[in-house]
Amino acid sequence: MIISFLGSKGGTGKSTLSALFADILSQRLKRKIEIACVDHDSVLDDTPVKAVQIDDKDDTKQVLKFADKKKRILIVDGIANSSKSDKYWTKKSDFVFLPFTPDERSLNRVLDDLGNIEGLNTWLIPNQISSNRLRAQKQLKLSAQILKNKRTTFPIQQKSIIADIYSGINPSRKLDVVTHWNIHDILVQVGILKGEYLIHKGAPAPSKKQIGSIYN
Repeated sequence: MIISFLGSKGGTGKSTLSALFADILSQRLKRKIEIACVDHDSVLDDTPVKAVQIDDKDDTKQVLKFADKKKRILIVDGIANSSKSDKYWTKKSDFVFLPFTPDERSLNRVLDDLGNIEGLNTWLIPNQISSNRLRAQKQLKLSAQILKNKRTTFPIQQKSIIADIYSGINPSRKLDVVTHWNIHDILVQVGILKGEYLIHKGAPAPSKKQIGSIYN
């Protein structure tokens, strides 16, 4: 299974979310998750999180061959400002996540990106949502107005996640429990994990089509 975090705008959380999703999936599934880094400016370069760097086509082929042969889950940390790379990984991926920050500039970039990224399993992630309830409501309202009926996951309040990643190999164990549970809920929402929602109790169950591509 290949899960990619893509998008042309930098600073939306692709690298951070790649590490967090890998860590939480590893804990839930009790198996090793591989991270492949396409972005040379990834924040993962300065952290204990181990990621394979992809520099050219040969690297790409080797990583894909390894993931397929070992039946590993591969998480791809995409590169900003590369529509060619986004199109390639969209075709290769089982799930594509497009993180965005809830400001008008980022939201408009998301709409442009969807021309390259949008597919059957493409999900937008509202990231870095304010912890202030009124501010968060305004941010999510703006996101809904601009994105309209685009498929969007539960929002993430990203407080000090980058600091947590810098502090150790297993970042999610030091995470605010709400953030940890919320990412679990997103993985259930899109159909990567089976299980109960931990926060969003009233959310609809994943569709049968999504469940079909699940790892048990």
